Amino acid sequence: MSGRLYLETPQYLRDHLYQSPNNPREGIFQYTFDESKDKSVFEYYADDAKASHTFNEWLAAYTDDQVPWTDVYPVENLMHGYNQGWLIVDVGGNVGRDLDLFRALYPTYGRHLVLQDLPAVIAQATCADDIQRMEHDFFTAQPTIGARAYCLHSILHDWSDEYARRILTHIRDAMKPNYSKLLVNDIVLTCRQPSSKTASIDIHMMVKLAARERTMKGFLALVEQVGGLNLVGTWEHPDSVTTILELERISL
Repeated sequence: MSGRLYLETPQYLRDHLYQSPNNPREGIFQYTFDESKDKSVFEYYADDAKASHTFNEWLAAYTDDQVPWTDVYPVENLMHGYNQGWLIVDVGGNVGRDLDLFRALYPTYGRHLVLQDLPAVIAQATCADDIQRMEHDFFTAQPTIGARAYCLHSILHDWSDEYARRILTHIRDAMKPNYSKLLVNDIVLTCRQPSSKTASIDIHMMVKLAARERTMKGFLALVEQVGGLNLVGTWEHPDSVTTILELERISL
């Protein structure tokens, strides 16, 4: 599948005056595969159980090759000041691997963790049974209000700025000022000479999803456009390809 996408990319760019695609339903994927017309890649997966399973297996391998997020971010920060209720909401959390990592450190808090994703993905969830599983589309209002933390792991890079702003806005509206945190776990491209790995992922996001990786300037622009969020810290690990951005809700 990826091979055909890359073969069609030069012609797509010629046909579109070398403008990067921004619409998830009108990108190189849809240009290449007739059966995906007017569908985002994720909508295509939702309608094709075999493709969805293959994608989730690939995502598992990709995740297993990463430094666990609990080794990048000091998760004890979430416990300090935690006032019961929902502790972590993993938005678009796939089958629940990240929540299992946290639960391994704090096993008695499983029932305070929420996994959110589309119905077809939630049906394949593998996380511990005490973790709450919730069907949710992150382009709609966030139903879990006032959680200690909301997590977006490799989510924003799947979407162009217009769609990323929608995702952030819905989470912001659910956050409790001066209490809730938003942890964005994504690649942050360097402005000059990014690594071959991060640059290749950036290209793949464009080719497959009509999306992109972002520089820190790009992330800060998104946060400013959404409003009501403040970057309070960034967390890195020497062996991790991603950075965790920690944001808090401020009064609008």
